[in-house]
Amino acid sequence: MRTETKYRSPVMAACGLLAACVLLVSFVSAQKKPPAKPIDVNTATLEQLQQLPGIGPSTAKAIVQFREKSGPFERVEDLLAIHGISKARLEKLRPYVTVAAPAPKPQIPRS
Repeated sequence: MRTETKYRSPVMAACGLLAACVLLVSFVSAQKKPPAKPIDVNTATLEQLQQLPGIGPSTAKAIVQFREKSGPFERVEDLLAIHGISKARLEKLRPYVTVAAPAPKPQIPRS
C-alpha cells in the first residue's frame, strides 16, 4: 500500500514553507504596537524609530543618517525627504511623530 505525501516535490514543500514564513512575518509586523506618545524624530534612537508603524531598520537608519548630515528636522513633513517615506506612509506616521522646537541659542551678554 502506498502512502500519499502532502507535497509532491521538494519544490512544492519549499513553496509551502515560504508561504508560511511570509504569513508569519506579516502577522508579527502587523502586531507592532505604536508608541504610547509621539516620538521626536530629532532625538529618537534607531530602536525608538523602529517602534513606529511602517518603519523598519533601514528606514530608521536613513532617518538618523539624514538628520546627522542635514541637521534637525524642522517639521514632520521633512520626513518626505527620506527614501521610502511616501505621503501615504507619512500620514500613517503623523500621530506617532513630532518635531520639538529647537532649543534657543544661549545669548552671550555684551560687555
